[in-house]
Amino acid sequence: MSKQLDSISILTIKKSIKDTTEKSARPDIKPGTYPINKVFAFDGTLSVGEDTEVRPTSMLWSKETMVLFLQRSGLQRESMLQILQEVATNVVERIKNGGNGSVGADLANLTKDVENISNKFEKMLESLPKVPRKGAVSFKGEVREIQRVDRE
Repeated sequence: MSKQLDSISILTIKKSIKDTTEKSARPDIKPGTYPINKVFAFDGTLSVGEDTEVRPTSMLWSKETMVLFLQRSGLQRESMLQILQEVATNVVERIKNGGNGSVGADLANLTKDVENISNKFEKMLESLPKVPRKGAVSFKGEVREIQRVDRE
């Protein structure tokens, strides 16, 4: 008999596995399909924070935002796209190099003009409307494999 998981169970399972645990386990597994038939016990607490409102700064860099930005760039569209591609390439190279690279050197050479632009950018971000954000969820406790169920 199969019982559908409730919301608390789903969040407990999700939050009990840290991202770092998942990332460290993945290299051990070769591509393929693996049968799973295990039972686990979760012992601890699940905490859910209050919902808040935040400015959606990470959403700004979506494809939709970039397309609208380029669409409204008018005559400068091609040069703006080229600059965006150069910057994106530099950032990806920096990520691939563990955070080191040309962007770091560029950031280290900030001038007053760039600081002024940065201040204007911060003010623009602060002027954005806030959006709802669900409260943080965390699990404190342990997970144990309690038995292996044999399939018939």
